[in-house]
Amino acid sequence: MQCPGSLSGVQEIVHAYYSEAGFDCARKNKPLSARFAETLRSHLGCRPVIHHLLDNSSHPAGERFFIQRVRPGAAYFGFDKDVRPQDCNFVRAHDFFGLLTENFAAERLLRCVDGTCVYDLPPVALFDQKLLLALPFWDETRGYFADNIRGLFPYTTTVSAEGVRLETGDWATLEQFSALSPSKRRYFLKYAGADVARNWGSRAVFRLDTDTSDACLARLRAAVQQYEAGERWIIQRECSSDENVSYFAREGGIRSISARSKHSAIYGPAGMMAALVLFETFFKVHMSAQTIVTVLFPANRAASAN
Repeated sequence: MQCPGSLSGVQEIVHAYYSEAGFDCARKNKPLSARFAETLRSHLGCRPVIHHLLDNSSHPAGERFFIQRVRPGAAYFGFDKDVRPQDCNFVRAHDFFGLLTENFAAERLLRCVDGTCVYDLPPVALFDQKLLLALPFWDETRGYFADNIRGLFPYTTTVSAEGVRLETGDWATLEQFSALSPSKRRYFLKYAGADVARNWGSRAVFRLDTDTSDACLARLRAAVQQYEAGERWIIQRECSSDENVSYFAREGGIRSISARSKHSAIYGPAGMMAALVLFETFFKVHMSAQTIVTVLFPANRAASAN
């Protein structure tokens, strides 16, 4: 799931390209910008007046493009005439800290209580980190989740000095886990905290089955050293598959390669609004100069009109 504002512009650009190139599925589906404005108007009960904090955006050009596409259905502070910060009823940002350090945070937090100002990313640090993914499986919290909820996520659990709980239910010390064969170590180690220097763009993500046992143990111990300081790391089962992908090459023509995919869902207040599929030959699939990008469209055309 993409953080608010993240990759919305990329999705809009790719959709526009397909539409202008004459692809029927793109022309018959509303662009994300229009759906976003309509969703906000319904959710707020009035015209959206948005403050989009772009300070920590990883792709500001794309988000500025998206803002311009949304403006027919919403007003933006910094873009539209006579819009003051105190007029904004919807605030979006790319990290938790940006919400609390911007100039009008205190006033907006008070308005959040009475519903006159809504945040896209909740102003709570927990929502800005991967630790949430461990909650359905973690010994302390798994009882709050049903099996069908757990089935939505790859197995994820926290790493502590005592070790990790394996997907089989067995407990393994760091030494025991590292001594497993690579085929049983098909997990990723991921930083799960709110440090904005590490929790985006596939940073601080390591594949453990390609490490030697000694290297794996050293990596896990380094993560655990941060535990006492309140930093959290998770291990997550690898769920990847390669597929043949045909794509438009920059130099012209269509090429085909074998690559693995990442599905990025873009959400709004009423739920999922759009999705991108990214393809890479590398095990970390994220936005880079080599990434192949496409857009998902609903299979049911009647549903797409909503």
